Amino acid sequence: MRLALCCSFAILVAARSAAAQGVMANRWGLTVGLGAQALKSSDTAGADDVGFATYELGGRFRIIPSIEVALSLAAGANRDDSYSGLWADFRYRFMAERPWNIYAYFGLGAGSAGAKDGSDAERHGRGALRLGGGVERRFDVFALSAELRVLGFAANDQSPPVAPPTTRYELSHDSIAGLGLVLGATYYF
Repeated sequence: MRLALCCSFAILVAARSAAAQGVMANRWGLTVGLGAQALKSSDTAGADDVGFATYELGGRFRIIPSIEVALSLAAGANRDDSYSGLWADFRYRFMAERPWNIYAYFGLGAGSAGAKDGSDAERHGRGALRLGGGVERRFDVFALSAELRVLGFAANDQSPPVAPPTTRYELSHDSIAGLGLVLGATYYF
């Protein structure tokens, strides 16, 4: 009986301590996201949008309640094309201690975009940037989120020229930019 009483007391004290620390009680997070992304050439007037189904896996660390840093691996594909990237993100949460909070983020990384059967030169990595914002609903150690992002890749000068330019060539060679919507889930620990 004493053991059960002592264990109950320890659990109650630990739960109150975690509640007092708020979001800082669980500073690390693992994130999974699914979404849709559209990319198109920034260099060619009238370029076609190329749509992708996207997925993302990332890890986050909360430095202070409102600031997180993250490392994410993102990829997307359609029937003919794919893209991938590795990102280092900086995220600012405007209402970090509330169950519903909004955030903005900025990320730098490297990635590639092009035809799935493209050559190594066509799929060569290039610098990339992403900016976005979103809303998160936190349930203790689990959270759901939705975010809107702008994504851009630098030009790939290693991609061989093609005449006349095709959408495949524009995606693998030109600077590209696009918009995306990602729905995610995070486990904080």
